[in-house]
Amino acid sequence: MRSPRAAFLSDYEAQRATLAAPTAREIESRLIALASAASNASCTLKTSVVGSSREGRAIHGIIIGEGPLHVSITAGAHSDEPGGPLAALALADWLVRQPELRSKTTWRICPHVNPDGAEVNAAWFAEPPKLDSYVESVHRDLPGEDVEFNYPAPTDSPKTPRKENIAVADFLREGAPYHLHASLHGMGFAEGAWWLIGEKWAARTGALRGSLRAHFQSLDIGVHDIERNGDKGFTRIERGFSTTPTSLAMRDYFLREGDTETADLFLPSSMELVESFGGDPLVMVSEIPIFRIHGGGEFPDPPGDDTPFMRFRPRLRQLKSTAGAGATADLANLFKEFDVRPVPFSTQVKAIAGGVLLAVEFLLQDHGAAQ
Repeated sequence: MRSPRAAFLSDYEAQRATLAAPTAREIESRLIALASAASNASCTLKTSVVGSSREGRAIHGIIIGEGPLHVSITAGAHSDEPGGPLAALALADWLVRQPELRSKTTWRICPHVNPDGAEVNAAWFAEPPKLDSYVESVHRDLPGEDVEFNYPAPTDSPKTPRKENIAVADFLREGAPYHLHASLHGMGFAEGAWWLIGEKWAARTGALRGSLRAHFQSLDIGVHDIERNGDKGFTRIERGFSTTPTSLAMRDYFLREGDTETADLFLPSSMELVESFGGDPLVMVSEIPIFRIHGGGEFPDPPGDDTPFMRFRPRLRQLKSTAGAGATADLANLFKEFDVRPVPFSTQVKAIAGGVLLAVEFLLQDHGAAQ
């Protein structure tokens, strides 16, 4: 079988249309087109509304394939990261034309788990993304309202999950257990791609990480590197890679900050949810920058506290909180100083979807997970 990643990248360049904001209306339009493409390709495809958001927008689920390797995908939990939903939709569109891969894999995909937030963020979405519109209009849910950390707990919890999370959990549970789960995210600003891997698989994925590094290099997007020493669950594996965050570590972080109220709001992530279904799933999170920091100097391996990102972030935070006529000019100067440039959404899609497919290749070829 030809490399799924290579096949996707080639096909994506030939097939992709104009990228549109991943709002509820656009997703529904894409799913109609997907159903038509599946019919033409004689592909068994199931799409359904699995629930609704707080504001009544549809939460969609897609099932593609009939193979023994089970893959789950969630995207859009952080609605200010549109690359994830675009990659999920691109993967679904590509899979309907891949009968050989479908015979080896079964996919359950939720292309956007936070459609309410997508409506708010659509104001700044453009290809390529524009810095001024992003800074002016970007919206993100507060900690504790985060859709990534609101899935039902395996035991009783005083907090009720968001209805979006209940719907997605029920949909994913029907296809469990899984061999692979990927939660598709992005970062507003970073030095390059940052790929998160579940701690249980950190020591088993050396070959996969090598393939991912080569993948990011081929797209010329660099890698992000930061040492967080376990803070919120992030433990550095090597340059460009970290373990995935956990709800327990998130709660511990806010407890140390003396914020008991916020700590009590954290429920399991999609990664922890899929792990609770049993089996031995490889869980991953993509973190691909919307705006890449090119300048500011080199940084060592392992990184210290003086990397370009670590210098850039507090200055950005301070300027964004500053009102006044000079704030816009100061932001422009900061972006110029650190040579901050947009990463086209088409590149983000290739980075995210290609990374997921590399993990599928890794499991099929090296671990016999579906045997």
